[in-house]
Amino acid sequence: MTLELVPAGDSKVSTERIEQVVIGALMVSPDAVAEVLPILQASDFYKVAHGVIYSTIAANAAINEPTDPLAVAITLDKIGDLQRVGGVPYLHTCQAAVPTVASATWYARQVKERAFARRTEQSAALVAEAARTGDRAVIARAYDQMQQQLAASPDEGGAGWKSQLSNGASFIFDMPDKVPVIWGSGDDVLWVSGEALMICGPQGVGKTTIGGQLVMARLGLIPEVLGWPVTPGEGRVLYLAMDRPQQAARSLARIVRPEWRQVLEERLIVWQGPPPADFAANPSLMVEMCRAAGADTIMVDSIKDAAVGLSKDEVGAGYNRARQLAIRSGVQVLELHHQRKSGGEQGKKPNSLSDVYGSTWIPSGAGSVIVLWGEAGDPVVDLLHVKQARNDVGPLAIIHDHLAGRSEVDRGDASTDVVLMASRCPNGLSPHQAAKQLYGRTERNDIERARRKLENHVRTGELVSVDGEPNVNGGRPQKLYFVVRRSISGAA
Repeated sequence: MTLELVPAGDSKVSTERIEQVVIGALMVSPDAVAEVLPILQASDFYKVAHGVIYSTIAANAAINEPTDPLAVAITLDKIGDLQRVGGVPYLHTCQAAVPTVASATWYARQVKERAFARRTEQSAALVAEAARTGDRAVIARAYDQMQQQLAASPDEGGAGWKSQLSNGASFIFDMPDKVPVIWGSGDDVLWVSGEALMICGPQGVGKTTIGGQLVMARLGLIPEVLGWPVTPGEGRVLYLAMDRPQQAARSLARIVRPEWRQVLEERLIVWQGPPPADFAANPSLMVEMCRAAGADTIMVDSIKDAAVGLSKDEVGAGYNRARQLAIRSGVQVLELHHQRKSGGEQGKKPNSLSDVYGSTWIPSGAGSVIVLWGEAGDPVVDLLHVKQARNDVGPLAIIHDHLAGRSEVDRGDASTDVVLMASRCPNGLSPHQAAKQLYGRTERNDIERARRKLENHVRTGELVSVDGEPNVNGGRPQKLYFVVRRSISGAA
């Protein structure tokens, strides 16, 4: 096996050598395992084989199995990765590289610092590309990646759960100014780093289609989904194909290209069928599976197959704990889920979190919830953003190309574009009118959501607002919105 050596800073000691010491120490001492696991993630290792070995050690430790070279080799052999990491001889090579087990934590921090330095160089290269090209999508990606770098700086704290403790001032004041974005740009954010994204809807509306595109984007194979950039991951993606895996495979096959085969072999790990155990009853299982796969992203397809009895609060809370443990370990979580029968399956268009099936803890623990709505197989479906990290993105009309497995936003649909609506209202568009068109209702919350959407376009300079006539009850006049600048074919 050819090993690539990467220097860090002015050091003459190879990154490979330091990573071998950490791996070897973990296979020698259970105490080292307890000290190092809170410090490192599999994606911190430069050499992919080391990340796989590290994930395997962590997975064994999580279920109280031994972490010596033979036990690790047995586990690697079960998942088909033993020969890819160099076989049993390479595990012994790592073990023999250990100068002293007592310094395992110190060496682990060296790995963490070098990983941070590599990512910083990658971010700097992306910033340089953004400056050279002026491409807005590249600029947004560069900014988001730099923010993630700041949030992921090496931890100098203690080992174990104690390293999770922090002072209140840092917790409140030292948060990044901009939310690290995985999917989205500016204030249009659909998936935030460190928060789960749930895509919900009835069967056949394209949940797996959009989820599959996000998986390919996390692998760096496509740059954007629905017109918004996606930040690629550094590790593998673990796809839990629990709901009709053969159908999921056919959906993914429509997206991929033959030249992607090597990337998919190396970085996409698939689990087919029911999980090894119920996630709600075994909350640590999700993170264990991610560690075993060397994954920094997991797609759960779907939640109903991961935990049984989702309508019960104890099950919903248990699943949410599994999700949060994975997130805390550095894994980005993407989930597919379904609607309540009283909503989606009886013809009523969903418009709130209460339409999501199961315990309230399931949507409550997600950072962003998207609902897709339509009939099974429809080429055009509605997208509603019922829980947001920033702006309310949508409602949108989504066009699915079922043959190509790709989706795009129908930008010309006046029913979802408030600027286009305003262009067709010569006397001005009111939030009340916009809410009726957007949501089919004019309740107070709907009008306020529509007003915020209109105000966002005022800030971008596309709309201007003026006070309308006072209402009949003598209350404050409702604002009216007019188009300032936008080239719209056929606009009034």
